[in-house]
Amino acid sequence: MLQIPPKGLSMVFKDSWETLYFTSATISGSVATLTAVGDPGSAVTGLGSQGTPSKAKHIPDSTVLFYRPSQMVRYSVKMKLLDPQSATGIPCLVRDQGNYASGGFVADPAQESIITENVSGFKAYLSADAGTTWAGLGAGYSTWDELRADLDIQLSATGGKAGRDDFQTTQGNEHWFRKIPTLVRLDITTRTATKRTEYSPTPTTATAYRDLVQSLVIVPRHFGLPIN
Repeated sequence: MLQIPPKGLSMVFKDSWETLYFTSATISGSVATLTAVGDPGSAVTGLGSQGTPSKAKHIPDSTVLFYRPSQMVRYSVKMKLLDPQSATGIPCLVRDQGNYASGGFVADPAQESIITENVSGFKAYLSADAGTTWAGLGAGYSTWDELRADLDIQLSATGGKAGRDDFQTTQGNEHWFRKIPTLVRLDITTRTATKRTEYSPTPTTATAYRDLVQSLVIVPRHFGLPIN
């Protein structure tokens, strides 16, 4: 049964990987008709062409992929009311998602997901040299400017010149991430929910809980892929 895709999606014809932005869709029997135009936000997001869709015919029975473009993702620790014995909630690592907005991140509550519970620590690092070094690791940075300066050392000639010949700094270009392949590392510390006597002979102390640190390495698909 055909269903009209939700508004805000784009589509790709997989026989040519042509990306289209559609404004409306109607269904009549087994035929779906979509009105497609050039993506008005392509200059900002780097999605597809600003021109009108191609008029070339596609391969019969070729498939079409629908996706939600221009998404921003944020990981953060939030207190969630998951434990009926805790009125204040427990700290959880939460993944938020929302539409791209130059004015600031606005999360879509319907797309919130809890990654893990009982989080006692959350740190993020960046690497422009395939994970050989990590900007911010062991430094205790608290601002983006500090982390960015550390990343610039990796990219510079004095830091080993991990960047491309024509791109050795993140400064002076808000789209630096399109030119520089970058890994994101998240170190997540979780703590057991209850005290365990086998962890410590004194169960009333913090050592009676056990901490577990796990590292999540993310490869953002659009890092290092310029618009042109």
